[in-house]
Amino acid sequence: MRAASLAILPLLLLACSGGRDPRPVRPEARDSSPAGPMLAEAAAEFPSLKVQVLELRQADGRLRVTLAFVHLGREAGPFRFGSSFAAAAADAGTIADVSVIDPLARKKYFVLRAGDGRPICSAGLADLRPGERRVVWISFPALPTETRRVTLVVPHVPPFSNLPIS
Repeated sequence: MRAASLAILPLLLLACSGGRDPRPVRPEARDSSPAGPMLAEAAAEFPSLKVQVLELRQADGRLRVTLAFVHLGREAGPFRFGSSFAAAAADAGTIADVSVIDPLARKKYFVLRAGDGRPICSAGLADLRPGERRVVWISFPALPTETRRVTLVVPHVPPFSNLPIS
């Protein structure tokens, strides 16, 4: 009976926590998350918008880039993604026009696309409200293994040079 009660205790704790795991998050897990330290940031051409580069990770045959868009305005209205970071009408609401430049190979890489032509990146981006921060991602083809640093080009933002790939 006592063993059965002890076996049920973790389930009760989980139920009482609203479905969240009551165990604390390990610090190393927090540091590697998109909320961890950023590699670079720059102001966009749009008033009150800042872009942060959080991570460039090469794994599973692709390069995954994680960014955050931050709306700094307090009194300004929402920022509408629309076609701001994707020129093609079919890519509206995405960040499909972000690219990566490999300075060693002198090659520019574009977002990976699915068989139907859709970009493999965050999509359906809703308006960004004042004070809001949104983490987004983009997948690119894998870069050569000798490439350790790249330049990231985000439309309407100065290029992010010499970014390390993890």
